[in-house]
Amino acid sequence: NLYRSPGYEPLPYKEGFGCDCDEEFTFICEYDDSFVNTKRFHKIRKKRLEQLDGYWLLTPKSPHAINTQFEREDRIYLHPSLGFSEGERVKVASEHGEAVFTVKLSDALREDCVMIRNNAYDVNLLTPPILSEEGHNACYQEVKVTIDRL
Repeated sequence: NLYRSPGYEPLPYKEGFGCDCDEEFTFICEYDDSFVNTKRFHKIRKKRLEQLDGYWLLTPKSPHAINTQFEREDRIYLHPSLGFSEGERVKVASEHGEAVFTVKLSDALREDCVMIRNNAYDVNLLTPPILSEEGHNACYQEVKVTIDRL
């Protein structure tokens, strides 16, 4: 009773690779490294990050939305040991800005992390105002946040 993709094969490429299935698979060991020097994008260095108070901000995609144009939420997911209550409103702040969210407790998180889905209202206020070079997407890395009760 499972949906199986029409392209499913129990042993993919059993007959070989390429149009005529006569090509041998080879691992690529060398590649054209056209990456830019990313050090200029690291606003906060590791040593400083370890000294910052707060929690690591995790911003995964929503399981209910491909992008932010669908169902949006205003929740921050916190580990129950942090002492907040389910449904409590909190102010979350980073060096980039602040926003208000509703607490959702989750023991699946580490105690030094909080999670706000990347389609949540105002989550971009907590992240740096830079875009990725490929795809021009928001960059959510290396952000620590503090949480205050309202």
